[in-house]
Amino acid sequence: MMYEISVMKKLILLFLGAMMMASGYAANEAVIKGLKANNASYKNIVCDFDQVKHIKISDNAVETAGKLYYQGECMSMIYTKPDGEFFKITDTNINMVAGKVKINKKLSANSPFKMLRDLLIFSMKGDIKALETLTESTPEYKSGADVHEFTFASKGKAAKGYNKVVLKYSKKNNALVYMELHQPNGNYTTYSLKNLKFSVAIPNGVL
Repeated sequence: MMYEISVMKKLILLFLGAMMMASGYAANEAVIKGLKANNASYKNIVCDFDQVKHIKISDNAVETAGKLYYQGECMSMIYTKPDGEFFKITDTNINMVAGKVKINKKLSANSPFKMLRDLLIFSMKGDIKALETLTESTPEYKSGADVHEFTFASKGKAAKGYNKVVLKYSKKNNALVYMELHQPNGNYTTYSLKNLKFSVAIPNGVL
């Protein structure tokens, strides 16, 4: 009799756990649909950004900043700190200047730059489903006071160069406000987006 009661309790707990997971998944689905729909309604997004690169073997972080422009399949980061550097991507090309490094080339399938391009564009679009496929992982969702937070921890191909990706979207407008990219070697970079403006005129040549 005691054994039967114990088994029954375990079954009840498993059932309740499954119900809670299903309920949570349904709530996540509503959030996911809202993120994609809201971001699709914006013609473009223009904002300031702060970038901080953390190096595992160093206590010093590298801080940079600038202006981000996003529209459709294109995105550019024009740095003001340091001045003169930029990073531009379209659906077919990458163009960047970082210190002495200069790159201007077409994106080839499965290349690291193509994967990075997709990661950035899908994140700006709020396309969580596309990010699931890209990172080959199921995101962990947390509902914060002001943000929706998604963490992608890849167990496969290190998220095409990153083994962990953290994204935060504002509950006010569903736009991306924070990104954290972790590399397998322990280095990681954070991006904080602020002063967001939607569907505004973008200067010629920045995208």
